[in-house]
Amino acid sequence: MPIGIASTKWRTVSSRGKVIYLPNPNYRRGMRWEDRAAEDLTALGYWVIQTRGSRTPTDLVGLKNKHPVILAQIKSPGVSIDGHGWNALYELAELCGATALVCDWEGRPLAPVWFRIVDFHTPRGKFWPREAWNETS
Repeated sequence: MPIGIASTKWRTVSSRGKVIYLPNPNYRRGMRWEDRAAEDLTALGYWVIQTRGSRTPTDLVGLKNKHPVILAQIKSPGVSIDGHGWNALYELAELCGATALVCDWEGRPLAPVWFRIVDFHTPRGKFWPREAWNETS
C-alpha cells in the first residue's frame, strides 16, 4: 500500500484526511494485487505508475533507465485475462515499443509470476502466446 494511505474495509483515508469510498469489493481486491505487483516491480528498480480504475488495457506502467517500458495487466488469483484484453495490451505495447506483461500469482504464500505476451491470442483458441519474464529477459 502506498505511503500515506490508511485503509479500512469500506473506505480509504488519504494522508490529507480525505475519505475515498470504495464500495465495490472486486475493486478493493484488485487494488490489493496491483499494489503487490507494483511493489515487486519497484523492488526490481522500476518506477511504477498505477492506472487504477482507468479502464485501459494496462494496470501498471514500469519505467527504468535503459530498459523497455513495461505495460502490465495484473489479475487477481484465480482470474485470467480475456482474449480482448490480451490483444489490446499486446497491440498497445507493440504500438509504443514496450513490453507487454501479465502478472499471475502462484505458490504459498502467493507470489507474482510475470509472463511476457509474445503474440496475439486467436479467438476461441487454447494457445496463449507467452513466455516467462524476468528483468533480464
